[in-house]
Amino acid sequence: EVVLAAIQTGPMALHYASEALRNDREVVLAAIKRDPLAFRLAGELCRSDKEIVWETLGQKPIMFRHVSEALRDDREIADRALARASEFPRLASFVLGLASDRLRQDKDF
Repeated sequence: EVVLAAIQTGPMALHYASEALRNDREVVLAAIKRDPLAFRLAGELCRSDKEIVWETLGQKPIMFRHVSEALRDDREIADRALARASEFPRLASFVLGLASDRLRQDKDF
């Protein structure tokens, strides 16, 4: 509860949380809803959580660089990042470069 309260005032407090709390869905979702840049501080389990990643990419597609390798190979997740980044050609190119080799070689991607 103390960590959740700290995150409500400053999501970057996640930096000081234990690894267990940085992998806690409730804690990480609270942090990224306040500031999606906090996703870069999330633990590996949360970086592999499709719901958390979906929420993050909806706000900050550049956070695709912190998404797990498995989800960088997920068509739906990569499409979300690209769709949100499409307003900015350089950002879209950056996001595309982070997608898995398999997706980048897919002519329908």
